[in-house]
Amino acid sequence: MEGIGEVAEEKPRILRIYDPMSDPTDRQKRIRGWNQERIEKARVLVVGAGGLGNEIVKHLVMLGFKKIYIADYDQVVEANLNRCIFFRMEDARKRKNKALTLAERAKEMSPYPDTEIIPLSTKIGDEGITYDDKLWKDIDLVFGAVDNVMARVYLSISALYNSHELKRSIPVVDGGVRAFNGNIFVMVPFKTACLACELPESVWTDPWKRASCSGSSLPNVTISPSLPTTFSVIAALQVNEAIKILHEGALGKPLIGKRLCIDLSRGDWYVYEVPKNKSCKVCSMVPEG
Repeated sequence: MEGIGEVAEEKPRILRIYDPMSDPTDRQKRIRGWNQERIEKARVLVVGAGGLGNEIVKHLVMLGFKKIYIADYDQVVEANLNRCIFFRMEDARKRKNKALTLAERAKEMSPYPDTEIIPLSTKIGDEGITYDDKLWKDIDLVFGAVDNVMARVYLSISALYNSHELKRSIPVVDGGVRAFNGNIFVMVPFKTACLACELPESVWTDPWKRASCSGSSLPNVTISPSLPTTFSVIAALQVNEAIKILHEGALGKPLIGKRLCIDLSRGDWYVYEVPKNKSCKVCSMVPEG
């Protein structure tokens, strides 16, 4: 019994009990330096909804990215099904748009009800998303998941032009795959080489080096061999680079201006810096800043 005039000690109130098993982001938030708020606030664009695009979006959704744009004008075909986790045989038979299909399925998979996935049934180029000011104003980072040289050229033009117009550099994390081989390159407009800086002169005479994933009838193009395992590895590396960029060094040093190449048949990995090409037909033509 308390004495007269004594004030009872106030006990702390329990507002809620945190259950680590009920939070989909619990395990990643245990990484020292991790900032989930930066992940959730980042607005990203995935250019290409094929093998790389499927894997990239899968990782983005599971990590808790809340706003994801997906751009692809192509249609799902049966040949996509060996490496596109979100596509089904019925999608191929109906020739559904890749971006729309990927957005729908990824939204279904997301454990976060406020995830916004916006499909853009368009290609990158003069008539596509290259000069879409409204879109580029709303994105912080771009993933390149395309399958031909000219798409990368247009992606470089897009990033450079819009970075110049918006007065801020919009990084591009590009990836490429062929059978057991793959590579990624991190481009920061005006600070690094662009996606076209390494292209040999011969490319400009025959720029469409690879066919559409849907199987192009264009002459002199080849369809590259592909494995789902290589796509998974490259896409994971791309998203990992984006995580480091968004955390501004708190989780490691991004491969800015560098190309990482892998050969999964031999287990070889190597990295080299890509110098800016002063005679580049793309970035040398765009004014800085």
